[in-house]
Amino acid sequence: MRKGMVAGLAVAAGLLIAGTANAAPITYTYSGEGSGTVNGAPFANQAYSFVLQGDTTATTSGGTINPITSGTVTIAGTACSGGCALTSPALYEMRSDFDSSGSGVIGIGVVGGGDTGLNEAFFGATAPGLDLALPTAPVIATATNGFAPYVSFATSGGPVQITPNTVGPFPTFSSALTAVVPTLSEWAMILMGLLLAGAGAVWTGRRRLA
Repeated sequence: MRKGMVAGLAVAAGLLIAGTANAAPITYTYSGEGSGTVNGAPFANQAYSFVLQGDTTATTSGGTINPITSGTVTIAGTACSGGCALTSPALYEMRSDFDSSGSGVIGIGVVGGGDTGLNEAFFGATAPGLDLALPTAPVIATATNGFAPYVSFATSGGPVQITPNTVGPFPTFSSALTAVVPTLSEWAMILMGLLLAGAGAVWTGRRRLA
């Protein structure tokens, strides 16, 4: 009886390891036009783009908040025109919520920073409560809140602050699941899991034949 339980646990553990070795990554793109500073140097009316990676398994609050695992910000005409990597991505999160009027509010927030996020924009009735765990076709904001920068992003090009233009072009948001390419360590976990599951299944089969 005890050996059968051990074999069953081996099968379960093997399948669990094999099935959870890879996460479910998603890429968010948030872009628009605005003004601000890059490492203290001002810029005005320049196109910007955030390309951020998240993990859908970490999505919280009913799919309205998703932690960011890595990302790049590109701002035309600045030191980040070729792209600056976020140096502390864990400080930020992608958010999708309702505002007081019922419109969808999508933006990049600060973890633990309250209910407002950097570059939040109003996306109208087409995207309220958008589930950030699911891919979506591009949606264009109907307006921005026009507030001053909420936060200074830590990037490889220095601190970055952006205020979206209030008269457009308004920000565009989209997301897409990305293909998972296992690393060597993840392949090792997958192989170990499959071996455990296979060994457990073989042992159970032999016990039944005996």
